[in-house]
Amino acid sequence: GLEQGLAPLRRVLCNMLERRGFELDETARGRIESCKDPEQLESWYEAACSATPDTPLVELLESSHRETDTTDVE
Repeated sequence: GLEQGLAPLRRVLCNMLERRGFELDETARGRIESCKDPEQLESWYEAACSATPDTPLVELLESSHRETDTTDVE
């Protein structure tokens, strides 16, 4: 199901962040591991690809796609 498809995405994102020099604390890893939105995971991955290791991880995880953002809806 969906959970089986998300597990590899989460693993790839965590591995890529670590290889790029980011230190994943329990909060960041927990946020990634609990994410059930494939678009959010993809958004974080895209943001991480262009981020530098001095970018705060919390900023990277906050600046991406938002599941509940409906400000553009009129």
